[in-house]
Amino acid sequence: MSKELPYFKFIPTEWLLGSIYHESLETQGLFINICALYWQRECKLDIATINQRLSHPSGLQNLNQKGLIEWNNKTDFIKIKFLDDQWQELQIRHVMLSESGRKGGQASVKARSSKAQALRLRLRKDKEEDIIETIGLFKKPTIEQIAEYCKERNNNIEPKYFFDKNEGIGWVVGKNRSPMKDWKAVIRTWEKFSKPESEKKQISGKDYYDKVIKNYDRYNEFENPNK
Repeated sequence: MSKELPYFKFIPTEWLLGSIYHESLETQGLFINICALYWQRECKLDIATINQRLSHPSGLQNLNQKGLIEWNNKTDFIKIKFLDDQWQELQIRHVMLSESGRKGGQASVKARSSKAQALRLRLRKDKEEDIIETIGLFKKPTIEQIAEYCKERNNNIEPKYFFDKNEGIGWVVGKNRSPMKDWKAVIRTWEKFSKPESEKKQISGKDYYDKVIKNYDRYNEFENPNK
């Protein structure tokens, strides 16, 4: 996707009036380099890669303290909000263009405008899950959604334990602790390491998770089949 839009929006006024302008030139340069690397990697960048490429651990801590970048200490993946907002906007536009292309690309300007308006309405009217799934972004489920899916799957996974366990590790999967893409697939993976219904007693969520950890190689292959 970054090849389709190899640049991000930079607004001089926001830069000059923002807190970054009061930092040293070295810190400003580090921040803009991190932004470029973050965008080039489709807004998926961890601290280890930054230190490897830029070698400024103290400057990185300073940017975090100033609130210019954020990161989850459990996953070490950073977040830069203004770039995340631009990335999601780009993803939505990509969906709109793909939909138009599938229908022959002959829609009028008015029709395309209607599609854009409809898409915005879907985002406003509790249809965000559908859009996020379409454009490949992850949104963590609620305990109620987990319970509903476990009931549909007729398994013995405890929804609250599943939620708390993944909330605690930052919703990541596999040996490389990659961001989770499909929580339903993870539930199905937990099921793979349980005993058949005819052979097991009621199994707690912890037992399921322990089985997944003991078979971590298989778990990683399931979540990341191309790695």
